[in-house]
Parts: sequence; structure tokens; C-alpha cells
Amino acid sequence: MKIYYLLVLVALSVFLSGCLKSNQAKPESNLIIADEKFCITKTTSNASSDEAYELAMASECAKIGTIKEDCDCDSSTYICTFTIETDNVNCNQTCLVDLKTKAVTIDESCKIDAPAGE
Repeated sequence: MKIYYLLVLVALSVFLSGCLKSNQAKPESNLIIADEKFCITKTTSNASSDEAYELAMASECAKIGTIKEDCDCDSSTYICTFTIETDNVNCNQTCLVDLKTKAVTIDESCKIDAPAGE
């Protein structure tokens, strides 16, 4: 009977040690920073999506209309594109932030009304 108790204790200790190992902290290099989103690999020279939004808000883009916070990020061109909401229904305006150079430009696509009678 004593051998059964001993086997149960050994099995229980093996089980608990496996559970404890799986709950240990992960290495810091695998942590994801929840506050910032990165479209491209983070380096000291490029901007995060959050920094790109701040650059857009401090630019001429903010004078045109309301800048939506989420950007459409193109990791091949390093451009973060923000939609600008305006009262002008004929134009689709976006704010482009280059994550490498931190340059901000406005892209404006406007519909041209056809002349009357066509």
C-alpha cells in the first residue's frame, strides 16, 4: 500500500513540475508592445504607426479634415496611409506618412463632374 502512495506522490510531482514550467515568463525578445504597432521592422530610424499618426496630426493633413487613427500600411513602400474625413464628397483625400523618412504628404483624388448634356 505504501508503494501506491509513493507512486502517486511521484506522479503528482512530475505533473506539477510540468505545469509550473509552462507558466514561466517568456523571454523579453518575444514580447509584443501593445501600445505601438509597427508596419515594418522596428529600428531607431523608422516610425511606428502611432508615431506616424502623430506626424499626420501635426501636418497640413489635420487642417483638411479629421484623420482616422488606423493606417493602411504598405510594408514594401514603407508608407502609412491615413483616411481624411472631409465635407467634400467629390474628393477622397488621404494623408501619406513615410515611415523611413517621416515625410508627410497629402494625396487627393477628386471626381470631375461631366459637363451638362453629356
